[in-house]
This record gives sequence, structure tokens and C-alpha cells, in this order.
Amino acid sequence: MEMSTEQEKGTEAVESGTDLTAYQKYQENIRRSEELQMEVLKEVRECQDPYRLLLKTARIVSLMTESDTFVNQIERMVYQVYGEALGEKIPVEMEMERVRDRLERIREAMKTADNLDIREGMELAVHSHEQKLERLKKKLESAEEIFPEEKA
Repeated sequence: MEMSTEQEKGTEAVESGTDLTAYQKYQENIRRSEELQMEVLKEVRECQDPYRLLLKTARIVSLMTESDTFVNQIERMVYQVYGEALGEKIPVEMEMERVRDRLERIREAMKTADNLDIREGMELAVHSHEQKLERLKKKLESAEEIFPEEKA
């Protein structure tokens, strides 16, 4: 029975004594990308918003290349072009989610920060994120709903 390329890579890693962590990460990335591919197909059939579909597709590419650069660029560009420039609602909401997530992580980190300089930097970051959320809320009020959800 012939081994697949994936099996050969795993066998080579074991035989050569190299660190299996990289191979395991590669396998996890394949598994995660396959899950995302199924989600994308399902969401296309359900007519979900194209921004989130685009970002999921970019995430698949990033998983397979083991680099977040592509997905980060796409996230920024979707917000800049469709949220800021064109004033569309969904990209503004997505940006708000990212800002809230970062704000929460900073607040969590502040709980264990014992260095005064680091804590002051975190406080500035919290303030900056809170201001950005306020700007985004105002932007959202005037944002245009391009893909209105169907009312049942």
C-alpha cells in the first residue's frame, strides 16, 4: 500500500528524529482549513454576507501558508475600502468586533501587569481603543446596509 505525501512527511519526521510539533501544526492547519472550507460552502448556499466569506477564505490561505499576513491585509483592506470609504455597515461591525476583542485582551493583561511603565502603556492602549470604538459607533450610525438580513 502506497503512503500519501502527508503520511510520508510524518514517517520522515519520525525516522529522522525531527520535531513532530511542526508536522502536527501542519496537520492541524489542514484540519482547520478543511473545516473553514465547509463553512464557506455552507454560508455561500445560505447567502451569508460576502465580507465574512472573503475573510474565511483568506484565513484558509493563511493557515496553509502558516502566515497571518494575508488575512490581516484583507481585514484591513475590507474595513478601509468598504467600511471607511464606502460606508457599508458590515465591515464597520466587523472592525468593532476586532477592536472590542483587542480591548478585552488588553484589559485582561492589565490585571497581571506589575511593571508601572507597561501598565501605563496598557492604559493608553485602553483609552485609544475606547476612542476608536466611539468613532466606529458614530460611523455605524451612518453606515449603509448593503446586504439587509431577510425578515421572517
